[in-house]
Amino acid sequence: MNSIQKLALVKSFLARHDLDLQNGCLQLGGPPALGRLQRFRRAVATAERLSSDHRRSLSWIQELFGLERVHDLDFEEAEYFVAVEMEDPFILGVCEVTEALDALLIELGQPGDAQSRADIAAA
Repeated sequence: MNSIQKLALVKSFLARHDLDLQNGCLQLGGPPALGRLQRFRRAVATAERLSSDHRRSLSWIQELFGLERVHDLDFEEAEYFVAVEMEDPFILGVCEVTEALDALLIELGQPGDAQSRADIAAA
């Protein structure tokens, strides 16, 4: 899979999970996280191929939605985690996006890989 095809996968992911991504970013990271997501979405929309900056943004979303750095007070969004109620209905959307993002990252493979993991499995 080439970088153009990988970019198409990212665009599809963003379109499918648009509202849950925006809501999750706002709830888990506040206005700064929502702004960062919006900049990422604009960058992807105008890109011709998947870049390392795009991958870094996907990793950031994975960290934010996966609550990987919830106890890291140096993490910019940490203060917003405190206000999150785990029973809140938006958490279901966060879980769905996290699972879909994990699958996307597996499909994209590692940066510089000539083939994605899906290509290797199919061979």
